[in-house]
Amino acid sequence: MVQDLVRRGGSGPSKDRCAAPGIVAQAGPTPTDSEPSHDVSSPSSAPADGEVAYYGATHWSALLHHIREIQTALEPDNTTPPEPPEAAACSIGPDFLFGAVSPSVSIQEILASLPSQQDTNRLLGIYFQARFTAVPFIHTGRFQRETEAFWANPEGTSFLWISILFSILAASAVIVKGKGNPASLGLSSPLKEPSAYAGRAVQCLIKGNYLAAKTYSVEATLMVAYTRNIASKDVDPVMWNMFGVATRLAQRRGYHLEPKHLSYKITPFEAEMRRRTWFYCEAFDLLLSFQLGMPTIIHEGDSDARGPGNHPDEDFDETTVSMPPPRPALDPTPSLYYHCKSKLCRIHTLSPVEPAYADTVALDEALHAWRAELPACFARLMLELMFRKALCVLHRAYLSRDKSEVCYDKSRQTCRRAALRILELHEEFDREASPGGRLFEDRYMLSSLTLHDFMIAAMVICLDLNRVLENIPEFTDTSDEDYERKMNALRTAARIWEGRSNCSRDARHASAVLRAMLRRLSCRENTGTKVAACSTTAASSVTLGSEPTPFGGMPQMNLGFGDVGNGFDQLQGVDMLQGGGGVDFMALDNALNDPANLDWNFLDQYLSKDPNGRLSMDMSM
Repeated sequence: MVQDLVRRGGSGPSKDRCAAPGIVAQAGPTPTDSEPSHDVSSPSSAPADGEVAYYGATHWSALLHHIREIQTALEPDNTTPPEPPEAAACSIGPDFLFGAVSPSVSIQEILASLPSQQDTNRLLGIYFQARFTAVPFIHTGRFQRETEAFWANPEGTSFLWISILFSILAASAVIVKGKGNPASLGLSSPLKEPSAYAGRAVQCLIKGNYLAAKTYSVEATLMVAYTRNIASKDVDPVMWNMFGVATRLAQRRGYHLEPKHLSYKITPFEAEMRRRTWFYCEAFDLLLSFQLGMPTIIHEGDSDARGPGNHPDEDFDETTVSMPPPRPALDPTPSLYYHCKSKLCRIHTLSPVEPAYADTVALDEALHAWRAELPACFARLMLELMFRKALCVLHRAYLSRDKSEVCYDKSRQTCRRAALRILELHEEFDREASPGGRLFEDRYMLSSLTLHDFMIAAMVICLDLNRVLENIPEFTDTSDEDYERKMNALRTAARIWEGRSNCSRDARHASAVLRAMLRRLSCRENTGTKVAACSTTAASSVTLGSEPTPFGGMPQMNLGFGDVGNGFDQLQGVDMLQGGGGVDFMALDNALNDPANLDWNFLDQYLSKDPNGRLSMDMSM
């Protein structure tokens, strides 16, 4: 059983469940579709406008799939069905996710809001040359050719493709403004705010009827969610919902399956791009769900799509008949990062829920096997951070076990080392993102997901030190040297969070929590008093200095609707940076006073609260 767990964790889910009969219905492509036309064996009616629909084994159409007589009677009709109005899906009212956005905008209005062709191409170049920003499911060569076709006939282009274009412009604007010198681009007109481009992307998404699972529906929805992600440094439940919708659209189009399960043929190029897209859905479903303490949408066994291969964009295109061999692992291509990360995500998926200890050991072995195969060029920041977080979360339940239970010693040490390493990486991020640092121009890459990992590590160290100061022998196995090292790491983390608190409500909350914990630990260290006499509620008396950090100098960008509405603003809730709002430290006291029965789910939810004490997942209610 353990070997099976490791095998499934390292090489993807079992294919047994995916082999259940399912069918895909596809209509004939429109001039803007990138997918080839093939005969479809599905008995169901083909959707219009290039829509592809995957039906699982429980759908009624799947039952007809095995009845030859009905298949013969339902041969595809070669007549072209009338094309529905593009905005028909919006006629019943505001979009459920994006709010009251007018679908009546014309293609002429959309095109008029684009920069000039020269400026647009320059911004596109900035995006595709960014080391940490370009997404893997937009193929560089194909998008360049599609852009050339767009300029030749802009009014004949799919609204969903135009949505992708505006999302890329929004991401490029985030990059340029993050670097702080937009004037150096030499644009013919001033660069707009990212929110202006993001707003147009949303309009085109709705105008293109994205919920119909048409060509570009998945990619366009992912791009809208992605631009919101890179512009935000706070927990954002709306973004989690956006990626959830994109994931459901991807399942609707059969992206979660290998081509052999589909009833129509796709090219090797499309197969690889679908794998990249599905990986992206899978990764954000896992990471955002973990951040909010919610169950994932994608479950093990529901998909058999392989992870993306180490195929850089220049190695294949739409004309590829057979995919070339993947590049070796020593070749540091951009696609290699996603190839490695996809394997780690599938192991990480199994770790958040506390398993039997034998399974914990098996998952630990799978994680270390993945780490041993990781190319040295990637064993530094992002993948190293994700690896350490997986170890930390996997083993943290055993941190509060009795020291006499020696069978858990390895787990305790693994969790502590992983948490401390994460805090060291936090300090390294902060240092390298300072002016003159190697990541200064790329400091926008630090998303709310990464910041949440830093806070988890800090709370693990806080719990460990709290047990030391309780002076309970059966819980204490930390040396004086380790104790001081951990305290210094917490002080550094608190300083970094405080430096960001003027531009992020999550940083403000994290800073308050860490000040409270340092107050608690310092009081016990100096006086040996109990919690009642030295409560975390006295945290406000602790000052750590407020020198700015590089992240504090980069304000959060609001990728709402800009000049096209305020739907996102309504969903984001009240700005917690305005006004006061305390933190309920008594709940934290109560949780940490009983380490043997610590509820990690509660602690995760506590860390996801905004400064007014509400769960971040409730901000959109």
